[in-house]
Amino acid sequence: MEYIKRTENNTRVDVYFDGEKYVFINAFHGCVAVARREGLVEFTNDGYKAHVKFKVEKTRCTISKRTIDGVIYKMENRYMSTVVEYEWKEVDRDDLPYAVSVKVEER
Repeated sequence: MEYIKRTENNTRVDVYFDGEKYVFINAFHGCVAVARREGLVEFTNDGYKAHVKFKVEKTRCTISKRTIDGVIYKMENRYMSTVVEYEWKEVDRDDLPYAVSVKVEER
């Protein structure tokens, strides 16, 4: 799992990436967006560029599309030039159908 820290409007936004989805957590509002990878990564014929699509569920007025795009674009272009496409769905702040929990286990 990867952790990215961003700031938007002087508020910390923590982003967790588990290989399949990005979870955006605002310091005041909690979980504000989830971006899930749709399908498999497709490559161009020459193998130098990838194409990936994300389905993004975000809350209104708590995180901008620019912040979400910036994090995903930076992470996806880390190793290979990638074209990122989005399908956006906006909901009210309390209607995002996800909750974040932390489970601590003894080793």
